Amino acid sequence: MLWKKIRIGFILFFLLSSCYEKKEKNIEIFDHGLLVKDKALSFLKNASKLQFHLDSSQSLIQDYPSLTNDFLLQNIDLSYGKSDRFIKKGLISEYSFVNYVLPYKVNASAPHSWRHKSLEIYNLKDKEINECSNLNSILKLCLDIDKKTKSLLKYKLDGINENYLTLDDILKKGTGSCLSFCDLTTYICRANGIPVTFDYVPAWGNLDGGHAWSVFVPTQNEFYPFCWPDSENNSFDPLLFVNSERKEIFSKKNPPKIYRRGFIPDTSSIFLKHFKNLNTVGTTFTDIDVTNQYVKTIDFNIKSIFKRPSDVLLLNVFNGGKWVPVSAISPQNKQYEFNNIGVENLYLISSINYKYNLFLFYVDRFGKVSKFDKGEKQRILIKRDRSIVQQQLDYINNNGWNLPKSIKNLSQDATPNLSDKIEYQIFELKNGVWKLLENKTPKNKEIITEYAYPDGLYIITPKNVGINSKTRPFVFLKGEIIFI
Repeated sequence: MLWKKIRIGFILFFLLSSCYEKKEKNIEIFDHGLLVKDKALSFLKNASKLQFHLDSSQSLIQDYPSLTNDFLLQNIDLSYGKSDRFIKKGLISEYSFVNYVLPYKVNASAPHSWRHKSLEIYNLKDKEINECSNLNSILKLCLDIDKKTKSLLKYKLDGINENYLTLDDILKKGTGSCLSFCDLTTYICRANGIPVTFDYVPAWGNLDGGHAWSVFVPTQNEFYPFCWPDSENNSFDPLLFVNSERKEIFSKKNPPKIYRRGFIPDTSSIFLKHFKNLNTVGTTFTDIDVTNQYVKTIDFNIKSIFKRPSDVLLLNVFNGGKWVPVSAISPQNKQYEFNNIGVENLYLISSINYKYNLFLFYVDRFGKVSKFDKGEKQRILIKRDRSIVQQQLDYINNNGWNLPKSIKNLSQDATPNLSDKIEYQIFELKNGVWKLLENKTPKNKEIITEYAYPDGLYIITPKNVGINSKTRPFVFLKGEIIFI
């Protein structure tokens, strides 16, 4: 997601020893509540050694050599000048200021002066800042800024790598995915001294794509997601966060991992140590795993499953018609556990090239792990060909928010949508390939296979449609069907 198609080069090896040895929470740039500029400057210089941007030829360039003391000191003055009253009132912590206000950049774009431009868009007056007396009052400001953001951009997916867009690029483009909305909101919030970043799901476990949303982080242990409910721009976020707060719409989404965009490089991160092999995994060595702050999670130990040590193992979910990595560990570096993974997801553990060490398992909503051990075979009874989430997403994609009564309040017992007039094909995922098993026409909107099959991953699709990137599979496990 964030580092795709990037070549970092050998420069990282020389930088590891010169960057942070301290944890984020131990960084101290304040003295009795007052900012010490020299410490702030030193902090930014150190952090910049593992921050990169693309130049005009699309080569990856280290930030550090291009940054001047004047540029960084001006950034320090502007950030603290807006945050100091929030800090002195105890409304935001030093941790949050350091991580989500002070940084000289928001994304992986080239370093540029963005605070003045952001304040031209939205500038908190002294009176408004002085009137902020609690977190709720700051959160209301965040919502107002988010509303402003939505008036400047229109939602559009166009395949551009938005992570490298400057503030001016985003405004000039005028369109973007959730990532551009989050970046623009972050630019404006931070310019006004408010610690804001975004949380993101690199790939959903039960539907295609991923998502990002803005979050106000006043302290290390507090966070508040926010999204202005703009009725004229609902296409920006038709399904809010993880579970929709709109009670009339069933919109449960299952995140395998949720990360928080950070700034300080973690020099112990596997995503730094194995950057060449992990540049397609949906996170980086500056981001924080916050999955368990949103959903129930488990830890999964692989030591008894994989007998031979491996450099790197990937944790994947099925997304967009393929297996997409969302996390990684290194058994050779004594890492044997995938920590903090979301429940109600199907996972595949694999080597980087997907040729070895394949292992499939499903985690139910209670955190129980079911393994696919190819036990007793059974015939498959199918009552519908798509999950409820798929049905709703299809309608939203085609028609927007004006949901009919037939779509609202759909439960897992909704009327089956198999048609007795259509012939269907049933496929099994075998050795990474979809193998056709049977052609069947439903009777009374149900299909039961001719033959018995083992636990595994299957797809049903109309014969004249075939499998495409939007086709969602289902799990057949101990005689039951689970749509993922």
